[in-house]
Amino acid sequence: MSKSQPTRRPKLHKLLCYVGIGLSLTLLKLYLDWTPATAIVPQTDNLTSNTTHVTSPPAPLLQGKGSQTPLSLFQQGKTHYQAGQFAAALDAWQQAAAAYQTQGEPLNQAMTLSNLALAHQELAQWNQANHAMAQSFALLDTIPPNTPERLRVQAQTLNTQGTLQLAQGQAEAALKTWQHATQLYSQIPDEPGIIRSQINQALALRALGLYRRARNTLEQLETTLQTQPDNPLKAAAYANLGNLLRSLGSPEAQETLQKSLDIARTLNSPADISAALLGLGNTARSQGQNERAIDYYQKAAASAISPNAQFEASVNQLDLLLVTNQRQPATTLIPQLQELAQHLPTTRPAIYAQIHFAQTLTHHQTQLNPTLSAPEIAQILAHAQQQAQHLKDTVAESYALGYLGHLYETAQQWQDAERLTRQALAQAKIPPEVAYQWQWQLGRLLKAQNKPQVATKAYTSAYKTLKLLRGDLVAANPDIKFTFRDEVEPVYRELVDLLLSPQQRTHQRDIKENLEQAREVIEALQVAELENFFQSACLDSTVQVDQVVDEKDPTAAIIYPIVLKDRIEVILKLPGKDNLVHYRSPDLSWEKVETTVKRFRSNLQDPFTNPAIKKDGQTLYNWLIKPARPYLESQGIKTLIFVLDEPLRNIPMAALYDGETYLVQTYATALLMGLEVRDSHRLERNRMDVLAASLTEPPPKEGNFAKLDKANDELDKIKAAGIPVTFIRDEDFTKTALEQRLERSTFDIVHLATHGQFGEKPEDTFILAADGKIPLEQFSQLFRRQQSTTTQGIELLLLSACRTATGSNRAVLGIAGAAIQAGTRSAIASLWSLDDQSSVTFTEAFYQHLGQPGVSRAEALQLAQQAMLQNADYQAPLFWAAYVLVGSWF
Repeated sequence: MSKSQPTRRPKLHKLLCYVGIGLSLTLLKLYLDWTPATAIVPQTDNLTSNTTHVTSPPAPLLQGKGSQTPLSLFQQGKTHYQAGQFAAALDAWQQAAAAYQTQGEPLNQAMTLSNLALAHQELAQWNQANHAMAQSFALLDTIPPNTPERLRVQAQTLNTQGTLQLAQGQAEAALKTWQHATQLYSQIPDEPGIIRSQINQALALRALGLYRRARNTLEQLETTLQTQPDNPLKAAAYANLGNLLRSLGSPEAQETLQKSLDIARTLNSPADISAALLGLGNTARSQGQNERAIDYYQKAAASAISPNAQFEASVNQLDLLLVTNQRQPATTLIPQLQELAQHLPTTRPAIYAQIHFAQTLTHHQTQLNPTLSAPEIAQILAHAQQQAQHLKDTVAESYALGYLGHLYETAQQWQDAERLTRQALAQAKIPPEVAYQWQWQLGRLLKAQNKPQVATKAYTSAYKTLKLLRGDLVAANPDIKFTFRDEVEPVYRELVDLLLSPQQRTHQRDIKENLEQAREVIEALQVAELENFFQSACLDSTVQVDQVVDEKDPTAAIIYPIVLKDRIEVILKLPGKDNLVHYRSPDLSWEKVETTVKRFRSNLQDPFTNPAIKKDGQTLYNWLIKPARPYLESQGIKTLIFVLDEPLRNIPMAALYDGETYLVQTYATALLMGLEVRDSHRLERNRMDVLAASLTEPPPKEGNFAKLDKANDELDKIKAAGIPVTFIRDEDFTKTALEQRLERSTFDIVHLATHGQFGEKPEDTFILAADGKIPLEQFSQLFRRQQSTTTQGIELLLLSACRTATGSNRAVLGIAGAAIQAGTRSAIASLWSLDDQSSVTFTEAFYQHLGQPGVSRAEALQLAQQAMLQNADYQAPLFWAAYVLVGSWF
């Protein structure tokens, strides 16, 4: 969370693909990312960018009106359609269909009617479009089945039907329709038809939020596409794949979209050129290349042949101009967009494009004053709502009403905002990723009107909806990493703020229920953050931490510090059922907490700042621990398990200072991510088996990593402690060697004396081997393979020379995630780089105590740190405080 987040108004829920929406799994994102190359448009008898069939009739040249034939009328309609002249296309195809009826050509008439439906769709004539489709299918029923001609037209008609279904929000029905079309094309066989229908399937899967399935569908086409000549269909396929790769965070997105652009330019296809440029603009923006993105957007708008494509590219350009504080070109562009909006067809993509336009203006309203007034923005949203009503699109109407409510929220017109928000929630069949936004917005509005109890109910509804979406939050799209803190995390924090506020405390029963719910919410936030970090579900085979404390380790207590915008709330869980204690540090801003934590961590990495360390360490101790000391002492607590909030995660709790001693001198400590822990057993010295790997000389190609001259000495200390150990040293320590060892043997502990880093993102997290970096995903796979070949899991992963990225609170998630993803019960890692010799000293002390009777792994860590404190060379916290234990502590 950024420094200012706790006090700022929530952002608008971003709709466009370049930044990703908060849940990114809605139909809305699909439609805003639609372009002529990725949308579903008619095809000619050659391969084109069209993904629904409009195959030219194979019938004899029969005369139509005047000297025109049905075929020439059909071709006129196709030409008009591709030029965006939908009314003219409609007229030509109506004449062609009538001519085919007169001549008794039901197959060609059916085919023409299916294309007629597309023209009706573009003109928002939905009843006429559906009627034309029904006529087409009725004609097909009169024709003998299983002939190639009939199968081809039936497949084309199904493609068109899928188009209409998706445009009307029926993504599941569209997917089934296009799957049926693919089967028919396979029967003919018709390879271009298969490609088109598979592209369309990917669009439907994307609309349903099934991004990985969509990606797999498109990637399977790549081999086929490489054998095809350059044509619009090939350009469309690459455009779809590139946009999908971007939404999945793949670095291959730009290269794929460039292929689409190159093909489109070769073919001189303005629609496909515009589509590829829009995709490249979105990709450039996602990579932080703002000026390049603006240039792409300008070119995309200039190349567009449809008003909607031009509008969409220009709105993207406007948003980025405002983000980069280019006010003059932005204010010049706004009137052009207002004028263009008046001429957009009443279609679903156009409605969402208008909503995005209004969002952009609302988000930058202060910056734009007095250029554009709030009533003018409201008018855009009201117009979008009316169009959504006309289309009977309840999801689009919900978005329009909800964002109109948000506009009133920004103006602090609470009652109007509440009325509109409730209307947005009342729309039929809105998906949960839409509902949670308006539940959260309603909670904010009720809180602003000093109605804490009903506000809590609204927030609780939003929280429960997010829990339902837990799997979808990590389904595929890592864009949500960038919006999680703005559009998901605040729901949890603001609910906890309400639950623990003094106004809520009227009865003892309410206090207990609120404490329990607050714990549950914080646990859900921790797990959501971890899964958001890794984009996958992380926890399995777990037990409740309360059960462990109550039944397995009654000398442990759990501490939950929760940092809110104006205070720290702390919940203490002691052994015993319902044994919760609550205290707070009031009048304490988020900024002060964050500043203190950053200064404390910085000083911890300097051996000559002990007075400053003790001062800040005592401040933190007073906030987090001091009020709990009487309870801890009365219960005989030996181990403190911390479920740390984000600002506190990057500092070692062992280094907190009570005025006389460090916390490590009184308590063992461990960290958890949430209220669950993997079931584990105590390590026993006579049964432990260690796999230990070292790397003295880091490979030069991987960057400027220092030699670890003492890495092998460190490993030797494990053997000297009398523990069975298998070594992989130096150049032998490769990815393959590690994998082979893990597959062939069972180990309780894996100890890696090598460089590594836990970064802000998983892709910045790695372990260094002799043959290069082992990214976290590959590292996890190595351990997963070991788990699949043995029944025994790894209890402890020890990473002695790793570090977390400087200034990153999220990087600590990587330590927890490394253990969780690898299937280990716990991990010990260092928060910063350490002196090579000090690692040897730590390792020697740690393994002397690990596995001894009655000594938990947290206590073994504590005893090793205490030993270093007593060593004159390593008394500074720099040397001993860096080590943290994450996961199972006993």
